[in-house]
Amino acid sequence: MATTKIIETAPLHGIDLTVSDVRLPHQEPAPVRSVAPARLDGSGALAAEPGATEAISDWRDTADFPVPPRLRPDAEQERARLSSQSVDIMTALQTAAALNGTRDRGFQRKTLYATTTGVFRAPSNLPRDLHAGPFTPGAEYRAIVRFANAASTAQPDTEPDQRAVGVRITDDAGRVQDLTFTSGAAGNHARDAPQFNSTMKATLRMTGGGLAGRVIAIVGLLLREGPRQTLRLVRARRSAVDSGVSLAALRYYSRSPLEMGTKLVHLALLPIDDTAEALVHEARGARDGLGRDLCLRRSEGDVRFRIAAAEAPGLDDMSRRPRGPWVTVGEITLPRQRTSEAEMLNVAARLHGELAMHPFNVWEPGTLVPRGELNEILRGPVYAASARNSGRSDDPPATPSYGL
Repeated sequence: MATTKIIETAPLHGIDLTVSDVRLPHQEPAPVRSVAPARLDGSGALAAEPGATEAISDWRDTADFPVPPRLRPDAEQERARLSSQSVDIMTALQTAAALNGTRDRGFQRKTLYATTTGVFRAPSNLPRDLHAGPFTPGAEYRAIVRFANAASTAQPDTEPDQRAVGVRITDDAGRVQDLTFTSGAAGNHARDAPQFNSTMKATLRMTGGGLAGRVIAIVGLLLREGPRQTLRLVRARRSAVDSGVSLAALRYYSRSPLEMGTKLVHLALLPIDDTAEALVHEARGARDGLGRDLCLRRSEGDVRFRIAAAEAPGLDDMSRRPRGPWVTVGEITLPRQRTSEAEMLNVAARLHGELAMHPFNVWEPGTLVPRGELNEILRGPVYAASARNSGRSDDPPATPSYGL
């Protein structure tokens, strides 16, 4: 008699075992892209593109960018007001999203995948104008990498959401450099610090507020920002979310500028060209499918991203996107490693409770300094408040190595 059975190795797919030569989902190799030899330098690291040095020489130096009014010395009181407001909203947001009375991160509540065995490498032909911290020609260091959703709640991976990546580069001798990225557009959704706080207020209203909370959030945005800006913010949010796309195939952006060498740049974490977007079979439709997908891909080969820099458009409007070109300045590799999903989730839970990655953890003073209103007014105190409210301590920055 014919039988139809759900087999344990492919729990999301019904398989008729009476069909001859049926190919089970777990027998399909996870898609991993190899890098064309022409893209690599002599050490095997991703190389900066031909002509990168000449292109970067045309970029403005950091000192050439006008400083916006709120970042000038005489605006200290306004900066303090906005910073305090942001911390208060973050604390309220963490309280609203608390699970069983326990507060966690205000954003990026769910760790999707984490590893302590990533590798950072800088190309041997890194343009001189961009030498900064670990970004020196031929450098190689360990990297701790955490992928997360963007929401304030730990929702299933099947729910559309933005994704985020935190990278901690370490020499395992006391120096660290944190880099943070989110998916979506290269520019931020908010133009400046007041507008960012305005959108945080909307997020607070929506967190746990159901349909009524969403309506109140939109009305509040309309009153504070007006119809045109509200429409732009809503569209920016919708265009940034995704579902069913592998973490290995998304493009992630710093979304605000930082000083790198003599230049003011945006950074991006970009997948290798033609990386397959669809989740592997066993990961499709699963609550934790994004992490499962990366486990399976990594079991088949290296998962590689290039770190790229582009000239920042300015310091006055954080929603403006860099126009490019994007120049390769480094890479993050997750080396091939066969790891069970359960082992990965254990590491993810430990890193989630331990690390508080933020761009103010710099390799050495004065290198890779975060710039712009969102960084210089809001992010420092907000990151500190989020960590403090959720019981995390990352001072000095932790550099765990769990072998995964």
